[in-house]
This record gives sequence, C-alpha cells and structure tokens, in this order.
Amino acid sequence: MSDPSTNDLTTQRLLRRYIDLCDEFGPPDVLMFLADEPDLSFRQRADVVLIDQSCRWMSGAGVAVEEYIEYLPDLLADDRFRLEMVLSEYRLLEEMGRSPRSEDFQHRFPDLADSLLALLDDARKEPLFLSRARLIRDVMARVELGSTLSSTQMEPVEPDLTLPFAEKAEERGSSGTAALRCEFFSTLPQHVVHLLETYMHDADFAAGEYLMRQGDEGDALMVLHQGTVEVSTVNEQGERNLITRTSRVQVLGEMALLTRERRSADVVAVTPVKVLVLPAQRFHEVAAEHPILCEVLTMLVATRLGRPDREDVLSGKKLDRYVIRRRLGRGGMSVVYAACDAETNHNIALKMMSHRLVYDASALAQFQREADIVEAFEHPNLLRTYGRFEAFHTFFIVMDYCDGETLAQLLRRVGPLPEKEFRQILGQTADALAYAHRAGVVHQDIKPSNIMIGRDGVVKLMDFGLARPLADPHEANYDAIVGTPRYMAPEQSHCGPITPQTDYFSLGCVAYEMMTGQPLFQNNTIAGLIERVRVWNPSDTRPLRPDYADDIHTFLDHALQNSPLRRYLRLDALAQHAQPLSPDFLVSSTDPDEPPPDILTQRERMTD
Repeated sequence: MSDPSTNDLTTQRLLRRYIDLCDEFGPPDVLMFLADEPDLSFRQRADVVLIDQSCRWMSGAGVAVEEYIEYLPDLLADDRFRLEMVLSEYRLLEEMGRSPRSEDFQHRFPDLADSLLALLDDARKEPLFLSRARLIRDVMARVELGSTLSSTQMEPVEPDLTLPFAEKAEERGSSGTAALRCEFFSTLPQHVVHLLETYMHDADFAAGEYLMRQGDEGDALMVLHQGTVEVSTVNEQGERNLITRTSRVQVLGEMALLTRERRSADVVAVTPVKVLVLPAQRFHEVAAEHPILCEVLTMLVATRLGRPDREDVLSGKKLDRYVIRRRLGRGGMSVVYAACDAETNHNIALKMMSHRLVYDASALAQFQREADIVEAFEHPNLLRTYGRFEAFHTFFIVMDYCDGETLAQLLRRVGPLPEKEFRQILGQTADALAYAHRAGVVHQDIKPSNIMIGRDGVVKLMDFGLARPLADPHEANYDAIVGTPRYMAPEQSHCGPITPQTDYFSLGCVAYEMMTGQPLFQNNTIAGLIERVRVWNPSDTRPLRPDYADDIHTFLDHALQNSPLRRYLRLDALAQHAQPLSPDFLVSSTDPDEPPPDILTQRERMTD
C-alpha cells in the first residue's frame, strides 16, 4: 500500500487535475471521479481521497472519516489506509486551530484506539502514511492568489518526516536515511536514488554560517537533514526578504542546478546544520542518463515559485531585460509577475510557464501557440504583447500590465450590474472578440476571470491559452474536453467542432452572470455541469431583469441556444456600446483589500 512507485508524475498530474476542479467548483464528486479512472492503483485512489478530504476541510465543509467509510467501503476496508485517513483528519483539525482530542478519536474508532494512542501522543512517531498525506497537501495544493506575506504566514518549523525508502536506508547510516526521507527523492525510482547517494558526502555548518550565497554559481545540491536554516533574498535596494525558515528534511539549491543560473537566494544556518552534498557535476552526469531526475526537479521548482504565502525568489531578479517586482498570481499552467523593462522603465507583466510543464510537449506547444496568436493582435480591448524569451529553464511571454480587477472580482462585490455598465463591459468584450474572430481565432475560454477591467474603465479580454485557428473547425475534435465547464458551449462538452458560435455561447454565459449576479450553470460536479449543458435549452430571461431593455434579452436568447446553428449574433452591434466604465462606478465598487487579479491561463482537462 505504501509503495512509493505510485507517487510518480502521472499521479501528480492526476492529483493536480483533482485540485484544479476543487479550485474552480469546490470539491467534486469523488465517487464519480474515481469511477472515471478505472485503471488507478490502490495508492493512487487513496491519494485522491486524501486530497478530497483535505480540500473539503479547508473549504469549511469537512467530511468525517465515517462518511468515507460508508461510501468507499472497499478502499477504507484497508486498516492501514483507514488509520491514515483518521490521522489526516486529526492533523487537519489541528492545522485549522480546532484542538482535536486524542480520546475523542479513540472513542470514534475503537478498533484503532491502540494505534491512535501511540501515534498521537508523540508527533515525531508519525508513520509513513501520515507523512505522505501531509506531503501531498504541501506539494500539490493550489493556494489562493494574491496574498501578502506577513510574519504570521511564514512557513513554520516542522519536524523531520519519514518518507518512502527510509527503512531500507537504515543500513547505510543516518546520511543515507536523510536523503531517502526527502520529498524530492521519494518521487524518484529507487535505483536512481541509490546512484545519487553514492556521490553524496556529509557537510556541517555552524550557526550563522552560509550554506549558499545569492549570486554564487550553483556548484551543488544539498539535502538538509538536521538543524534549521533561513532562506532569504536581497533586492536591488539592499533590502532582505525572508522566504522561509525551516528544519524540514528537504532539497536546497535545486533552482541553480536546473536553470544553470546563479544562486537566487541566501541560505544561512540558524542552528548547527547537517546536510548531504551532491556536486553539480555528478548531478548532471546522473541527469543525462536518467532524465526523470530533471523532470522531478522541475516539479519541485514549480511548487516553490509563485506561492502567495511567502516571498518569491524571483522578486527583484532581472531576467532578459526585465526586473521582476512582485508576483501577481499563480495558476495550474503559469505564474504571472509584475515587472519593469529596465531599458524603457515601462511596467509590464511576465507570464511564466510553470516548471512542472517544461517536459510536457503538448503544454509547451500550447504556450508557444498562445504567444504566436497574441503577438499579432493590436486592439484596445486586448492585452498587447511585446515578445517572448527563454530563461530560468522555462519560457516567458511579455505583455501589458493591466492595473485593475477581473470581472469575476467585480461581480463578487457588486452583484448584478446596472444596464449601463452591463452594456459597456459586454460591448468592449464583444469588440475584442469580433477582432479575434476576424483574425481567424476562436478564444474557447470566455469567462469573467478572463475579462480584466482597468482603473481607466477599459476592458481587456485575456488568456488565449486555449485559442485555436478557425482554418479547420473539425480539427478541434480533441481526445479531451478543454475549457471551463461552467462556461462551455454544448459542443465543447462533447469534443465537437469549434466555431465562433462556441464563443457566442460563452459570452452569453458571462452576460447572464453580469445580469443576475449568478452563474448560469451552478452544478458543483463536472459530470453535472456537462450533462446540464448538454441538455440545455434557454428560457426567457425577462422575468429575471425586467428593467433591462428588450434587445438584451433577445441577445441572450440567441447566444444561449443549444445548437450553434441557431446562435444568431452580431458582435458589431454589441460593440456599439463599447465605452470605458465611469471612474466613479469603479471607485465606488472597489475594495482596497481585494487581492490582485488573476490574469492566468486556466485549463481544465477532464481526461489526460
């Protein structure tokens, strides 16, 4: 059951997809999700359930283990996994400040009482499976966008964790054990781990001594296995920013090895520290023979960049000709940074492809295709791009920086819009969409979070990550559903031909949400959404907003037809109302505490 071979890239992508669904709609129907993945191993199914449990508790709708036992009896019949779930619930309650009591859990699960008593009385006796549950949440969890680091949000010091292979490493001594306890090594094939160990040596550092210095060459990778370190960066003004303070068993210095750039941060011993050192030359020799080493390392880098709960090591760095100021947001496919052109002093945004996709050929092609498409655009309601470049072992798109908020954020604050603002936003969006269609491009992902409203009232249609040319509409018969199900046209949900009418339907969904303040489709499971869209037939919207002019209701009736052949729509007519929103309206509706907007590409794939 604890075979670490299941904790591979396929499993990580599976868990990432599940977490993406949680982010977009809330926790999906785990039974249906597992039913759609009949070839999963026991460990993979167990990991999905662990993520489901975590997502539900963190969203405020926790589900007790007893319910999982009722609905997943075959999976929870395994005593070891049942104990894992119970301990995970206990730990989640602790993390939420609920102060769970050991005796309550022993009473709820009398058959596990002895094990619970032994394990909960001493946190350092955590078994493999509890550590695995925490590791999955730590490595795979999607975090909220736009948070600001505060002293209470910095990563706490955590005890050492026991991860896969630790028992087999005991024969090789404490150093070997430390390497195998590290989350990075736990995702590698065992023979690769053993090979790396043969090239490692021990090193000790006194309190206050530098393990690594920002700006130095990346001459080694280290594995912290005893003591506490602080990781920090120094910006151009000489100000020091704390990234994290940790005593966890983990890899240090991976970014410099992977990117072949200089060290991006200082690492200083807070207490006496012991590490394992893997020289860079040896790392690259093993990586040349076993490419999975770099693949796994990119996954580790992806978890450490773009996190809103801590400072980002790229902040203040100069990549190409751009100095990164701060992180704007992070999504499944990319991280977006606010930056400044060092030559022109022009504020721009850098969209960085997530390191976890560097070795995914289809994702790379999609990212480059987006750059190809948007570089040719020149329209006041589309973000202008200024090129692309490769750096830090990934790819960047340079685009306009839009200071404002998304339509999704606006609707969360003000609810249904007055008719005037409805027409202004819809008109500007329709104007941008008509331009894209004339250029032979279908957007495929029109939704409120992809519509930006600047402080000047100008609307920008963003995120052409799923866009495709119109040359051959039948080319869109993918083997996977792509897009955002809540705003998909029916033909998208069954991989049908993609045409401009596909965007019409999504635009109608956005318009309905602006008019009512609620999404048109409110199902909370993927299957429910897709089925609802598949059998959709529009109803008269006039009773919902009788104060709106009749032509708006006629537009919605045409845009939201189930068949694309019946979606009669003139974008140019809608664009006649394309005017910036009033500054007075934006100021009155702006909440200064609202987090920065999400300007990321989001892609929900239902199947691999």
